[in-house]
Amino acid sequence: MDKQHFALDRKHDRIDTEIPCRLGLPGARQYEGTIINLSAGGLRLACNLETYEAIIPAEQRTPGQVIDVIVGVEFSLQPDEQPETELQLTAQVIHSERLAQDSFHIGIQYTGMRKPDFNLLDDYINAALAAGK
Repeated sequence: MDKQHFALDRKHDRIDTEIPCRLGLPGARQYEGTIINLSAGGLRLACNLETYEAIIPAEQRTPGQVIDVIVGVEFSLQPDEQPETELQLTAQVIHSERLAQDSFHIGIQYTGMRKPDFNLLDDYINAALAAGK
């Protein structure tokens, strides 16, 4: 699949961000990343080689589509605000891209999101779009 395919399939507005996050395979160590764009349906994050290798199975490390990898993703929409802005989501890794030796992008689609989490994300994104971010 090429990048155009992903853009055509998007159902939600995306915003550019720089939100720190933690992610990891279920029951495993958490790794650091930065969410670089966010929607109510998924996100794209930047990470280093250590995080990439912990998340993406060795047999799927060729950039492109990733199959059957489920991760937990945790992040806060307003780091200095109330705790209810902290989201802990389950997601499926959809694709990966290597930018440099120690720089990767990973595309993630949420799975089984609770309605309050969806509403929180959707409200945050709509507010950012309305503010022109």
